[in-house]
Amino acid sequence: MALSRLRLLTALVLIACNLTAWASNDNLTLAHDSKSEYVIVIATNPTPAIDQAANELKSTIQTISGADLPVIHDDAPPAPKSIILGRNRHLDALEQQSPLTDWAALGEEGFLIRTIENRLVIAGPSPRGTQYGLYAFLEKYLGCRWYSSRVTLIPHYDNITITSIDETNAPAFAYRDIYY
Repeated sequence: MALSRLRLLTALVLIACNLTAWASNDNLTLAHDSKSEYVIVIATNPTPAIDQAANELKSTIQTISGADLPVIHDDAPPAPKSIILGRNRHLDALEQQSPLTDWAALGEEGFLIRTIENRLVIAGPSPRGTQYGLYAFLEKYLGCRWYSSRVTLIPHYDNITITSIDETNAPAFAYRDIYY
C-alpha cells in the first residue's frame, strides 16, 4: 500500500514538473541578474508622449531589477527580443503577419498588451493610449503602484519574468479626467 502511494506521488511530481517546464516555454524573461537581452523599440520620430513612456519603462525596469534596456528606433533591424512600445514599423511588420486588433475599436485611450514569440507589445491607437497601456502593464504585471505624486511602490526583483499576455482595453469613457 505504501509503495503504491509512493509511486503515485512520484508520478504526480513528475507530471507537475513536466507541466511547469511546458508552461514556462511561453514566459518572457525581461531581466535576469541585473541584465537583459531586451531592447525597447519606439518610432524613429516619436511623439513626446512616446519618448516619455520609453524613458519611464526603461527607468522602472532598471529600478526593479537593475537591468538597463536600451531604447532603439524602428529604423534599426528587428531585435530577437524586444518590447515594442507604441505604433511603429516593427509593430506594422508583426501586423503584416497577423492583425493584432481593431485599433479603431479601442478609441483614443485604449491599448493592447500582448506577448508574441519573444516580443512584448504595448501599444494604443494614440500616444495617450500607449501611455495608459504602459502604466497598466507596470501595475498589473510588475506590481508597481502610484498612490500619489509623492507615494509610489516600485518592487525589487532579481528577475522579471512574465507569462503569456493577451489583453486589450477599450475604456467606456472618452476621457480619463477627474476635474479635481
